[in-house]
Amino acid sequence: MMKYTILLSKSTNSCMIFHQDIETDEHYQPIDILEEHNKYIPFLLHQDSNRIALYISNDNKLDVTSKVFNEDYRRYYIGDTLDLRNKKLTDTDWTRLDDNNIDDLTRDAWKEYRQKLRDLPESVEYGEGVDSLSVMWPPIPSA
Repeated sequence: MMKYTILLSKSTNSCMIFHQDIETDEHYQPIDILEEHNKYIPFLLHQDSNRIALYISNDNKLDVTSKVFNEDYRRYYIGDTLDLRNKKLTDTDWTRLDDNNIDDLTRDAWKEYRQKLRDLPESVEYGEGVDSLSVMWPPIPSA
């Protein structure tokens, strides 16, 4: 198994990830990534170097239990789903206008549909090997 290390710059609080043993000086803090956390490497490699610094705990360890880490990790895996959800919301913005000539019952159906779209990310599974494109979308209201 390959060993990974996060190198934290003490002056800029930004990070780099290495997959080899590295020598450091007083300007850098090496943070070893536990072997069981290697599954997060693809995610970490896609993050901004300053963002990675937010995942480091006060005791200089990668904290995969922190709120910010988990929110970013989830967003990383369901990004395509969120993009499609946002498009569906944008495509139905017209239903919220006062001059759209739809009756109150239909307007309420569209309102409920849009709320289900906004609530959708909470029910989407994520992680390695999970296909975020197999989402069960709420049915589009009939006219």
